[in-house]
Amino acid sequence: MKAQMQKGFTLIELMIVVAIIGILAAIAIPQYQNYIGRSQFSEAHALLSGAKVAVQEKIDQGEAIIGTDLELQLAGTYGDITDPADAAAGATTYSLVYIFDNANPSLNGSRVTYAYDQATGKWTCTTDADAKFVTKCSAS
Repeated sequence: MKAQMQKGFTLIELMIVVAIIGILAAIAIPQYQNYIGRSQFSEAHALLSGAKVAVQEKIDQGEAIIGTDLELQLAGTYGDITDPADAAAGATTYSLVYIFDNANPSLNGSRVTYAYDQATGKWTCTTDADAKFVTKCSAS
């Protein structure tokens, strides 16, 4: 008689494969969530950067800033820029604020602030978001 060859996998082999996949998923999913959060954080930079040149020119020339004249895109996918404030002629500083409201749960409610200071001629970016999501900005 012919000896019958085993075909397929045993139950224990399949259980080991499932366990390995579970371990890999437990490591990969949080890392992927961090990656998504960092990409969502970059939207704040994209929206706020749109006003940097206009604000800097007006402050450096001593002109008043009318927030609505900045022609900013206020609404983003993951949050919004708060209504830009007006600044009187001769102002030396100006700030724009982005607040997350539809992003990674760890980002929601976080703020990103771009502030221009005429004395230094520089923009600073500060945020209260979790440091693991922050790019090109100082976490406070």
